[in-house]
Amino acid sequence: MFQIEYYQLPSGRCPAKDFIEGLSDGAIASVLAIIDVLEKYGNLIGEPESKHIGKGLFELRTRTRDGQVRILYFFCRGRKCVITNGFIKKQSKVPQRQLLLAQKYKKDYLARCVNEKND
Repeated sequence: MFQIEYYQLPSGRCPAKDFIEGLSDGAIASVLAIIDVLEKYGNLIGEPESKHIGKGLFELRTRTRDGQVRILYFFCRGRKCVITNGFIKKQSKVPQRQLLLAQKYKKDYLARCVNEKND
């Protein structure tokens, strides 16, 4: 089993949770089911459920009535998966804005982990 953690902004808000909660009930169920797969199999899942998108980031993929839902995440400290943000995919590539947000959140998360170790 892998540990699932949602990235939390310094304000306490979780962008991925906010996104998921804004989806329809059916889409929420689908997203939570694919997160369960991530929790169970971690780095062993591959396409079509998960895809590496570069710089240590991955996307969980599911189709819902709301559209193609993508949840971005990265692996940290062994068996931990940190979910950063999500979006409904409307084009063939991951939107640059979403990718940059995930990179920013990952960098912030890892910096905070290092600071916690040094305290």
